[in-house]
Amino acid sequence: MKKVTQTIVMAIVVVISVFAQSPHAFKYQAVVRDNTGEITSNQTVSFRISIWNVTARGTIVNQEAPFK
Repeated sequence: MKKVTQTIVMAIVVVISVFAQSPHAFKYQAVVRDNTGEITSNQTVSFRISIWNVTARGTIVNQEAPFK
């Protein structure tokens, strides 16, 4: 009985720790506009998003370049 209880407790701990992990990405949406403010559609664009620590010249803590 003690072994069954320990197994159940360990399984619960593992499940909680797996779901408690933060993701290594964030979700975002973007709208690309031209110089006049019109939405640009049906054109290929690329971009990179960076998150800096404290200031724009500080250390980059996360950077993503989405797949095309």
